Amino acid sequence: MNVQFKKGVLELCVLVLLDKQDRYGYELVQKISDQIEISEGSVYPLL
Repeated sequence: MNVQFKKGVLELCVLVLLDKQDRYGYELVQKISDQIEISEGSVYPLL
């Protein structure tokens, strides 16, 4: 998967998950990594 595309999708995933309910960073990583391969370090800068 293209890195820029993955970053854009990751931002959208975080926004969608946070829109539904408040979540901790680790929980976001777990939910998103069920669908796409990501590392914890890629989510925290978005927060």
